Amino acid sequence: MYFLHGEPHDCKTKIIPYLKEDQRKYIAKRQIKEIVKKHSQFISYPITLFVSALFEMLIVHALKH
Repeated sequence: MYFLHGEPHDCKTKIIPYLKEDQRKYIAKRQIKEIVKKHSQFISYPITLFVSALFEMLIVHALKH
């Protein structure tokens, strides 16, 4: 789960990836950061990504299989 701008609060944006088996490379934390940066380069306020512990564990599990 990723949150925009500061600590998680009521105004947040969640990114929930739904990927096919052959697209696992896009679930890596680094890759998600690059995608968000690419598609938000013209936004005038800072974007901060927070990764939940559960999502981090799911990423590790998905990349191992």
